[in-house]
Amino acid sequence: MRRVAPALALAIAPTCLAACSFLLSFDGIDDGTPDGAADATAADGVVSGDGAQPDQTMDGPGSDSMREASPDAGDGTVGTEVGPPSDGRADAPGADVALDSPTVDAPADASSSDASEDAAPDAGCGAAAPPAMVDVGGFCIDSTEVTVAQYTDFLAAKAGDTSGEPPGCESNNSFTPEMGWPPSGPPSQAIVGVNWCDAYMYCAWAGKRLCGAIDGGSSVPAQWNNATVSQWFKACSRNADGLHVYPYGLTYDASACNGSDYDAHGPLPSLSSCQGGYPGIFDMSGNVIEWEDSCQLSNPDAGPGPSDCCNIRGGGFGQIGDQLRCDLDLCTPRSNGGGDNGFRCCSK
Repeated sequence: MRRVAPALALAIAPTCLAACSFLLSFDGIDDGTPDGAADATAADGVVSGDGAQPDQTMDGPGSDSMREASPDAGDGTVGTEVGPPSDGRADAPGADVALDSPTVDAPADASSSDASEDAAPDAGCGAAAPPAMVDVGGFCIDSTEVTVAQYTDFLAAKAGDTSGEPPGCESNNSFTPEMGWPPSGPPSQAIVGVNWCDAYMYCAWAGKRLCGAIDGGSSVPAQWNNATVSQWFKACSRNADGLHVYPYGLTYDASACNGSDYDAHGPLPSLSSCQGGYPGIFDMSGNVIEWEDSCQLSNPDAGPGPSDCCNIRGGGFGQIGDQLRCDLDLCTPRSNGGGDNGFRCCSK
């Protein structure tokens, strides 16, 4: 059974069955700063100020069932941080300004160390554009989520040209994020507000592809928790080794990744404490929800379209506990540019 969720919710939304012909709406961003929150330096950006998260509603059928958790055992190890680029943000040509992204406070214990020596991305995974990639055996995956600075470079390079989009993206006439643009946080902060088509086209421009099937092309939605099929799930679960329900281990750690318990209330630069399933990969749980090239048609007879339900993985800054697992089964319409929708890429 497919589960469908809004881009940011404190409770998992109902499931999506064979067809996902519903709409999500984002009514705005509510400011709020957690009590006792302190400034956090993450990577090479300092994040501070008022936290906020979009208010979202949805209509759709389904249930609230969750897959059973894996048996409890020891936690995996946690490594050090990959620092996102420190280059500034260029102005995006023709960008339509929407809402300012939340400037956020993170807990005082947020890590900020240089992982260039401890968990260096694999030079053999080179591509035309960042983030740097890590070889996980059979393919490579971005070490971090795509950042504001990196996505801004893409916007500048495309200069408003949206040609070459895949089927289902015909109505996507701009790659400018729908929410949180221009961002008020640091350029090293993860990009948000992108829909499936935006993420797909960034990865293509970068000489990569949106993470899908290990053997190439799109991943079958029903195989979201199959490490022999899904690139994203293989990387997060360390090839389903039984020790990585979360990328860092078996047991939920509220302080490891940027979920609701982390009290950041918005996207952050990469966290050193949120490493795994493989060394050198960060933030596969929390921070921003990541698009996957794995969609099911809302109307098979009509072909792909903006309402088709596409997998989103890992949970974001508004989710908690089981909602941040590697095997969480969620999908949302590909046109959803929600306030915590981001992505990373895989190799072709």
